[in-house]
Amino acid sequence: MRVFNRILLVLTILLIIGSAVLAVYLYQNRHLMRDRADTMAEAIADMVQTLEQESQTGLARRVTFQPPDQETGAPDAGTLSWQTYLEDRPDFASLNNAVQDARQLAELILNQRNHLAQTLAETAQILGHPEAALLSALRHADPQEYQAKTKSIMRLVAAVNSQTNDLVDALVAIASQVDVSVNRDDFFLRRQERDQEGVLVDTEFRHQDLVRSIRDGVRATVAARNEYRDTVAAMVNQIPQHDWSVTVGEVRDRTEYQRALTAMANDFTEINAELIRSAQRQEQLVQLRAEMEEVQNRLREVTAERNRMEARLARLEAEIDPVDPDRPDPDVDPQVAFPRDRTGQVVQVNPRFGFVIIDLGTEDQVSRGLNLLVDRDGDFIARIEVTELTSEFAVAEVIPRIMVDQVRIGDRVISP
Repeated sequence: MRVFNRILLVLTILLIIGSAVLAVYLYQNRHLMRDRADTMAEAIADMVQTLEQESQTGLARRVTFQPPDQETGAPDAGTLSWQTYLEDRPDFASLNNAVQDARQLAELILNQRNHLAQTLAETAQILGHPEAALLSALRHADPQEYQAKTKSIMRLVAAVNSQTNDLVDALVAIASQVDVSVNRDDFFLRRQERDQEGVLVDTEFRHQDLVRSIRDGVRATVAARNEYRDTVAAMVNQIPQHDWSVTVGEVRDRTEYQRALTAMANDFTEINAELIRSAQRQEQLVQLRAEMEEVQNRLREVTAERNRMEARLARLEAEIDPVDPDRPDPDVDPQVAFPRDRTGQVVQVNPRFGFVIIDLGTEDQVSRGLNLLVDRDGDFIARIEVTELTSEFAVAEVIPRIMVDQVRIGDRVISP
């Protein structure tokens, strides 16, 4: 019995020692688990705070943790604190709700990330990104690869945006050339429509009408250019008298059109100069016709006057008595009988028949066959011979072989 008691005593002592060791072990592990739980709670709270900065869901207000202060001895606090854990026993509702909120926020951020990845991938494909499996790469990429993919998409977006601006600038420049009034900012206006919830949202750009008006202006300009080109080509065909420096084919050729227009401009300058010369010649012709008509009128007057004088001369000759002492003596030289200091004047000229009428007659001792000289400002003009005469006038023929100029009315008549 005494041995049994000793054994029982030893077992009791061992049990006490084992309980003490287990108590010490559990106490030490309790602090380790407490520290680990605080670390996890702090990490979850920090994660929620970080995610909340971007998502703005308000869940961070329900997932909080403040670690204990070793200096002041203040215990931990918040929905993830050890105190909340002890107060929530046995169902731990607050702790479960906080963890569920953290999980919900993480899922929300993950869905948002996936949606952004899908949107980026679809946008990149619309813009012509060369990578086909871009969506999968964005979803499963590590942060560095994800950042590299997004940067490549942003570079593509920047390039497309630059290309769009260049195209808009080109369209605005084209519009100004075809007399179409457009505003550059209008190309970036978007239509607004209401979604299923009745909210106004921006939809497609409102550039179709602007592009259509510019296209119509370009078509009208091209049609006008073609009409001008055909008109210019027709002008070349309709003026064959001019030696054109271009051909109709060169005028219609788009690559040769500019050079052909330059050459035709020189041709038109030459044609214009020729037209000016033609107009001047036309004016000269009109003037010559007027002068010719005036000469013809004067000739008709001289002819009529000659006819009257010839009729008068015939009457006078019929009235002259054969024994009239005033009748020139045929035996007397007319050159000797005519006074040398006597002068006269040409009163009519008939260049067609080669005779003139002078204001000297029988009263001035002029007789048929008398040779006289025609003088103008002291210069010899011609020699004339009297063929018919009256008492006051005489008709004389111009001797062609002794004439240096045409006899004119008003020229002086003198003795040789």
